[in-house]
Amino acid sequence: MPDSPLRDSGVSNEVSHGSDDDIAAAQNRRYNMPMIRPIAAALALLCFAPALPAQEDAGIAADLRKAIADNVRKGGADKIRKLAEQCDKLPAPPRPCAEAWAWYGMALQTDRKEKTLRRSEALYSKALALIGDSEDDPQATARALELESQAVSALGDDTKGKDLWTRAINYRNRSVAALQPVYSLPGPVVRVGGGVSAPAVLSKIDPAYSQAASLLKVSGTVLMSLVVTANGLPADIHIVRPLGFGLDEQGVKAVQQWKFRPGVKEGQPVSVRAQIEVNFRLL
Repeated sequence: MPDSPLRDSGVSNEVSHGSDDDIAAAQNRRYNMPMIRPIAAALALLCFAPALPAQEDAGIAADLRKAIADNVRKGGADKIRKLAEQCDKLPAPPRPCAEAWAWYGMALQTDRKEKTLRRSEALYSKALALIGDSEDDPQATARALELESQAVSALGDDTKGKDLWTRAINYRNRSVAALQPVYSLPGPVVRVGGGVSAPAVLSKIDPAYSQAASLLKVSGTVLMSLVVTANGLPADIHIVRPLGFGLDEQGVKAVQQWKFRPGVKEGQPVSVRAQIEVNFRLL
């Protein structure tokens, strides 16, 4: 039951119903993030970097934050390089160094030449190694996995790229779960068919385009699995096929505010498992 495109924002949404896609199918999807063309665009992305987490050495963290901000204002890549090199020399680089390596990698990633990609991939790999499988910040972990995934895939290692992308999906779902309240679903959850009618969208708001995805020119479709409850509210949202870089979270935040006509069985509203496609297109 597709929903009409949103003409004003350049973002469209579709709702479909049926059984869930196997999350494993998402492993076969090749992540394809367009490359950042001008270095200036990559540097502008630094303006929207999340606040760097507190570290034991607060002084180093503060210096790194200031250096990143200064580099943006001056519009040059040289100090980003020096910042990354400074992190290379530290015997125990603090967590903000992962951000420095990641942003420098994106600043370098201006084309698909193998030499450039290999330099960026090395930086992404170091950032990912420093972040590790962090449960404290699933969004940052997912982003590091996504950067490394698209780089190694572009370099021809699809197997490793798919493995990294699958891990990123898990962290994106953890990030999405943190956005949702914990509560019990009212009554049993059924599926469309066998006398059960499909739910329908009654009202919605447009999802916002995340700043990072807009600057990186990321577009595509986020596929979600959710329950439309008997009272017409969305619940238990999971990401089946993500886009990454904050678009998954933005899509969930929008869908959480949608209102539905619930599915019906034998004349009574019931909670129905369904799927929603949220499409992101840059105009």
